[in-house]
Amino acid sequence: FKYKKEGVDLKVEVKTRREGDKFILQVCDNGRGIDLDKFGNSLFKLYARIDASAQGKGVGLYLVKKQVEAMNGTIEVASKLNVGTTFTITLPILSSRQIRHQVAFENQVVKVTFDGMTEASVTVWQKAAASEEFREAIMANLEKIREYSAKYWINDTTRFGGVSEEDNTWFVEEIMPRATRLDLKAIVIVHSLGKGFDSPHWSLLKKFCAQHNIVFAFKSSLEEAGIFLTTLRSDNS
Repeated sequence: FKYKKEGVDLKVEVKTRREGDKFILQVCDNGRGIDLDKFGNSLFKLYARIDASAQGKGVGLYLVKKQVEAMNGTIEVASKLNVGTTFTITLPILSSRQIRHQVAFENQVVKVTFDGMTEASVTVWQKAAASEEFREAIMANLEKIREYSAKYWINDTTRFGGVSEEDNTWFVEEIMPRATRLDLKAIVIVHSLGKGFDSPHWSLLKKFCAQHNIVFAFKSSLEEAGIFLTTLRSDNS
């Protein structure tokens, strides 16, 4: 908008398309254009400015390029003075199997990731969590289930000190119905004791899972949980 031509109505087009395993995003305008012979090598540099008459700090294109490259993509520009400019962003399209351990949330208490090989959202507790920390992590995990359409939830509680009855009830009555609406198929609790970790504490969650046809299981390691879910997915395919 800052670089529109005087006396000409601004026109901006956003186009998207798929080419094989790549996603293409183009933003085109009919603005003043950019002298690429003069500014092409510095256009995406930090604090680079091409027109001092317009307000700005020269960080916008720099940040865009950094974000695109962080996703293994590229950004290109084509421009003609007094005609307009087109920015083209190309991003790889990854299948869920290519996405391994994408971090959704992490702090000193917990790490939440998505495992594309098992289509599972994975919560690994590093230590006991206060109520606020527990709920924050659970909400982050629920968002990961929604974002990646995860069908399975692995909860590694080996280092976890447990939750209060109030938080346990909140999880079952508030979070599980939302996870069910997202088509959650199974919950796997990981603890070094395996099935020996079962206790009355889990009765409310187990009852909910039974009522909603959600598989509930205890496993002694993340590896064992992964094998279990791989077999479960194979049996259901």
